[in-house]
Order: sequence, then C-alpha cells, then structure tokens
Amino acid sequence: MKTILRLLAVFACLAATAFAASYSESEKSSQSYPLAAHGTLRLSNVNGSVDIVVWDKYDVLVETEKRAA
Repeated sequence: MKTILRLLAVFACLAATAFAASYSESEKSSQSYPLAAHGTLRLSNVNGSVDIVVWDKYDVLVETEKRAA
C-alpha cells in the first residue's frame, strides 16, 4: 500500500512539473523617458538580468518583460 501511495505521489509531482513547464505567462512593456545630456540613471532590480545599451539620443528607453512559469 505504501508503495502505491509513493508511486501516486511521484506521478502527481511529475504531472505538476509538466503542467508548469507547459504554462508560462509573459508581459512586455516599453516606455521612453527624456534625459539631459549629463543626466543620470538609477536602476533597481529584484530578480532577473538587466541589459544596458547606449545610443545617441537624449532619451532612456526602458523595455521590460515579466515572465512567470
């Protein structure tokens, strides 16, 4: 009986993992902010990576993507 319960628990965990892997949600946004020639930018991030790319405009373009799995 214990073996059957263990097998059911393993299958339930595998099924939950497969479902979570197949279901992911993503939300993207983009916002532009004006910035003076000698302005500064302060960034705070809780989780994930940050890529910073420079360009020749007096604007800061912030593009974000939140993903949940």
